[in-house]
Amino acid sequence: MKGSHCLLVLTACFIFFSCAPKPSQESSLPTPANSLAPSSSPVQKTANIDQVMFDSLFVGSINDKYEIRMHLRRNGRQLLGQYSYKKIGKSIDIKGTIDEQESFVIDEFDNNGKSTGVFKGRIGSDGRLEGTWSKPNGESQMPFSLTASEGGSAPSVGDADVLAEGGGYDGLDAEAHSEARKYWVARIAKCGDSFFTKDNIFTHEFKDFGFDIQPSSLSRADTMNGIEWKGGTSANVAMTRTYSPQPTLHYNPGWSKWSNGLTEGIGRLYANMVKEKGHWNIVPGFAAGGGLKSIKCSDIPK
Repeated sequence: MKGSHCLLVLTACFIFFSCAPKPSQESSLPTPANSLAPSSSPVQKTANIDQVMFDSLFVGSINDKYEIRMHLRRNGRQLLGQYSYKKIGKSIDIKGTIDEQESFVIDEFDNNGKSTGVFKGRIGSDGRLEGTWSKPNGESQMPFSLTASEGGSAPSVGDADVLAEGGGYDGLDAEAHSEARKYWVARIAKCGDSFFTKDNIFTHEFKDFGFDIQPSSLSRADTMNGIEWKGGTSANVAMTRTYSPQPTLHYNPGWSKWSNGLTEGIGRLYANMVKEKGHWNIVPGFAAGGGLKSIKCSDIPK
């Protein structure tokens, strides 16, 4: 009888502990302080996207066929720069935006400001730009892939540490870049965090001034004529404002309001470059008030 009683007690205990709810394994394990929670996006959001900046030269191709070089500057959500096809060399202006997920839309424009194409893509964790190029209406879609050029940070004028020779170029391109640097340094002054230049009428103030070169292919006649390199150099800026001493078509007297990029009044900043028989010749492009020249910081209008 006593044995039967003990057997009943043991059986009841077994049933009780078998049916009792088991503690959750997930809740019982401590979460490591450095563990990563799953994310719906492979790119983590930037803490403050408005503070992200870079100024880089990218190289790659469209459709694995058309080789291009892209000078791209980022200031927060804004993208600005130029790109060119290796076989053509002509610079094409680009402007776009980028979001917290590093997805971007970059429009390209002709000399008249008309949109001629669109780059849509994303900056990967390795810094590569990948996506699709198309016409503005979405037709003729082609994939593109661009990688930051080694040592190819596009320099800004006015900072000796940043103005490294070459800028990711080699051979005659590096030589052309060096000559372009001299050209812009002679015409642009850095005062504080702004860049200034003047022409015969106006004083211009820029934010985030940078430059690049655009090589052009040489024809057989060019080679026969002793031309070793030809192309141009162009500058781009994040913002511009202009001081006018008098009323003009584009400006009221005094400083204008800030505008994104280059304003209509100043036009495009560029110069044609040729190396012929060992000598470089740089011819300035059109500027609204005449040739550009540097200015002393003490002479900047208030």
